[in-house]
Amino acid sequence: MEEPSAMSASTSPYTPHPSERTGAAIGNSVSHLLYQEDKRRFWSADRSAYLLYSSIAGKIVVLGDPVGTETDGRTALTEFLSSGKASRRDYVFYRMGPRYAAWLERCGFRTMKTGEEASVALTGFHTTGKSWIKLRTKIHKIEREGYRCEILLPPHADALISEVESVSDAWLGGKREKSFSVGSYCGTYVAAHPIATLRSRGGELLAFVTLAAFERPEGERGLAIDLMRYREGSPSGGMEALFVRILTWGQASGYAECSLGASPLANACDGRPWLNLVRRIASRYYNFEGLQRFKAKFRPQWEDRYVAYSSGSAFIALALVALLVHRRRRNRSASQEISGTAAAQSTH
Repeated sequence: MEEPSAMSASTSPYTPHPSERTGAAIGNSVSHLLYQEDKRRFWSADRSAYLLYSSIAGKIVVLGDPVGTETDGRTALTEFLSSGKASRRDYVFYRMGPRYAAWLERCGFRTMKTGEEASVALTGFHTTGKSWIKLRTKIHKIEREGYRCEILLPPHADALISEVESVSDAWLGGKREKSFSVGSYCGTYVAAHPIATLRSRGGELLAFVTLAAFERPEGERGLAIDLMRYREGSPSGGMEALFVRILTWGQASGYAECSLGASPLANACDGRPWLNLVRRIASRYYNFEGLQRFKAKFRPQWEDRYVAYSSGSAFIALALVALLVHRRRRNRSASQEISGTAAAQSTH
């Protein structure tokens, strides 16, 4: 069976909107979440690296690895930790990669695996061969039934943003937006990013995915899947088709990788009965296993993600993260930034 056609996917290169860019023009798979206005950015004194953090219950919670080279990132972490010593702040680091988690262990933190992040290498991405037959069959069915996938670049028309908001509202079903480690809908935020859309034969918007672009310090460009929302009754295989379009568009546009995001608690519960209990309870509200199976369809590379904490227990650390994810968003300027010299005063 042949590889699916492009289904109207744009192949135009995407230049990040200014609201996505950092002072150093670098980022990672979570750096775009800065602009959701529930986090601050701590810059190293020489502004070569930064990290994202928020605070709750007297603790500082950092999201993801520092942005910058590994050497500069460690410098930023060292300055960040030093800035809080005078106030004796406790720290939690969430969704840290293996190398930074190991470094924090050497600094006296305790760590625990909390899940895995999926990333597709786009350079060699394809859907040919027997192992992709099931996915190709779904996509061909979507094509035959007249559904259309597109990648739309900013600036976006107001009419499109209204459609996207309608799908988002339907997906939420009256529930409150989450934040901190996950994307949340905001019209101006969505309008600044590329949007992948799935439409019916009649033109109705059924699903959308927003994309965030970033650049590694080494110069490689990457994409991150941000919001992923759809209407009830969207066709089976529709999201698979949309993701393949995103991956082939990213490949044609010169991106090296596409992060599919984290799978919380994936392969993280062995030997921890309490974490298995947390997973069972949380699974009543979140389809962890379904999300992991969906991402696995695209043959990603999986990398472990950790929580690191300076005091208390892993349970308390994860509870603080959960409170941040579910905390009502407060208005805050997305431009709030702190450098190493001012951090001690700003983290109180």
